[in-house]
Amino acid sequence: MSLAMSFITNSPHVVDLRSASPARLNVLADLISSRGAEIERLTLPEFQEDPASCRLAEAVRDSATISCFCIGCFCPIDNPIAVQALSTVLRNEKSLREVVVGRIYASSPELDQLADSPLPTMQEAFNSHQHWADSQVSPQMISDLHKMRMIESVELMHVIPEDSGVSALAAALHDWPRLESLALINTKIEAKGAAALAAAFSRGCAARLRVLDLSFDMLKDAEIATIIDGILVCYRPKRRSELRSLRLQYNHIGAAGSEKLAALIRCCPRLENIQLDNNRIGDSPALGEALGTCARSLRKLWVGNCRLGPRATAAICCSLASGAGLVRLGMGNNTFDISGTKALATALARVGPRLKKLIISKTDMLAAHGNELAAGLAQAKLLRLLDLRYNEGIGTATLLDALPDSLQVLELCKCGVDDSGGEALGRFILRAEYLRNLDLSQNAFRYRGIKAISEAVAQSRSILNLTLNWNKLENSGTELVAENIVKRNRSIRWLNIKQIGMGEEGCEAIAKAVVDATARGDVALEEICISEEEDRGQTIKNAAILSSSPIKIWFW
Repeated sequence: MSLAMSFITNSPHVVDLRSASPARLNVLADLISSRGAEIERLTLPEFQEDPASCRLAEAVRDSATISCFCIGCFCPIDNPIAVQALSTVLRNEKSLREVVVGRIYASSPELDQLADSPLPTMQEAFNSHQHWADSQVSPQMISDLHKMRMIESVELMHVIPEDSGVSALAAALHDWPRLESLALINTKIEAKGAAALAAAFSRGCAARLRVLDLSFDMLKDAEIATIIDGILVCYRPKRRSELRSLRLQYNHIGAAGSEKLAALIRCCPRLENIQLDNNRIGDSPALGEALGTCARSLRKLWVGNCRLGPRATAAICCSLASGAGLVRLGMGNNTFDISGTKALATALARVGPRLKKLIISKTDMLAAHGNELAAGLAQAKLLRLLDLRYNEGIGTATLLDALPDSLQVLELCKCGVDDSGGEALGRFILRAEYLRNLDLSQNAFRYRGIKAISEAVAQSRSILNLTLNWNKLENSGTELVAENIVKRNRSIRWLNIKQIGMGEEGCEAIAKAVVDATARGDVALEEICISEEEDRGQTIKNAAILSSSPIKIWFW
């Protein structure tokens, strides 16, 4: 394989350069210039402080095939060549439609040189989590955006500051007739920025959008109402919406904003993806009722931690029951009553054959809710992930017997699984040939429950991660874990047994099982996590060391 062709991954049209040495950049520049490969997407980690970067940039500028250019890090502070190179790339008007910059470390003087760049000016300010603390937009840098009429996608994260940058960008929206995707993430949109976006949307560009992402923008009810009013003007009279994906998570949308949001959803019958996590929507049923408009096309719905009350959750589930294509549903950290749970069970019975991910953790569900949910879950034949955490009492034998065999991840932390539930779990594990991760921490099963679970796990060849911490297994239960899981299982890589009431006899049983598993020679277990408060745990660690076991013992 030649050096040039070794860059290419997955497709002859996609080049992902993991290392940007000058030699590689020169070879790639030759490849592009000679049209030896019709590259459509090019990804670089960064520009090097070397003439090879400029040579590659010139090749990209003259390319007639490259439509997407991605660079992982843009840092012109110590590398002035980076400014020249990126500016050169952005002068490609033949084919370039999308430019993605992962992280920007720069101050105003360097970025002001990028007259043709869609990137805003950044001040060098960020914290240990690499979130931008301050920034500003240079009008010079955004002035030539109007000329780039082939732009189809704009995604800016953490880089456009508040109203000034949003207003400057909004002025260019009308001149992009091909724009289909707009993402302004963590941009702090306030009143003036919202008004500028609304004005741009009302002039017609909203009708072309398929993706709108305004996540992490701290939008309040007033701002979201202004933006949606602009979009709705574009949709009237009877203009068909093309919107497929709407993402507004991590904002401050309350009851009033949710009413406007419902009005928007009612005008978008083709919506496939709605993400509204971490807002303040409350108990209004308006949003749920509006979802009936797009229930047939909806594939993903995320409304976790939106302070939804019983009326709101019931309305959402009733609307979902009128569709049949839902693939992922997240409604965790909201409130369900029995009527809402029945509506969810009905929806699952309808959409179950396609559903792959279901998150309903921390929803105040108890045993009665679990029994109601069982019939719906039994229809979810393709379900891969089920998260029921922190629903104390939901883990009834009726529910656990209804779990689909297709599950790969099952989260049952603090679900009140007792001995009867443990026996039901044992039956489930025996038939769950795809199960990879199982979390059973903080439950109520004792010896009878852990006996059924451990004997089933001993026969499993799929489970990789098992969590049993904070269960009162005592010595007798710990001995079952040692014999059936540590010693006999051939698949588990990571085992968490913190705070299980391990006494001296249980500790010795685990230590002996570690030695026996090591002597067998085909041990899969890599790590066992034990509470740092278990003084006897050192016995297990010493046994692993003395037997030269590959199993690592961690104290947590």
